[in-house]
Amino acid sequence: MSTIGLADLFGVSEWQATGGANTTANTKVVFEGMLQGGVLHAGQDYIRLLSSIPANAHNTFEFESRSQRGFKFEWTDSDGKPWHVHGHEPDSGAAQGHIGGQSWVIRVRCDGAWLLASQWISNFPQEHRNYSPPTLWSKSKAANVMRLSHIPLVEA
Repeated sequence: MSTIGLADLFGVSEWQATGGANTTANTKVVFEGMLQGGVLHAGQDYIRLLSSIPANAHNTFEFESRSQRGFKFEWTDSDGKPWHVHGHEPDSGAAQGHIGGQSWVIRVRCDGAWLLASQWISNFPQEHRNYSPPTLWSKSKAANVMRLSHIPLVEA
């Protein structure tokens, strides 16, 4: 297979999902595995990413003045949970220093919870009543969670 740059790969017509129906738990494991294995960060193994999205999900990315190339897929898994996966080239309107304006990013959401670029660690000790175990998913709309939900794709 020849090397494809992100600019070539992530156009509307180039991005075709090839996966099948899957459960919520299995789909989360696949996306977490890609994140921890460096696939989402590297942007190299797009075949694995394509196969994580059901083939009946269509790319509905709309061109905007801020980003011209990208992808957007939404589907419901076999457990009835909604998924949303989208990515785009650097956003010309992003706030200064925001990762979304510096490189291609992908965002993955399942049932309102965002996949995070790095594990969310509780500020509270384990014995504290507000402690929550470390997680790669968060439904919080806090600025830090929104920042972490933009996972950079970097060309090799």
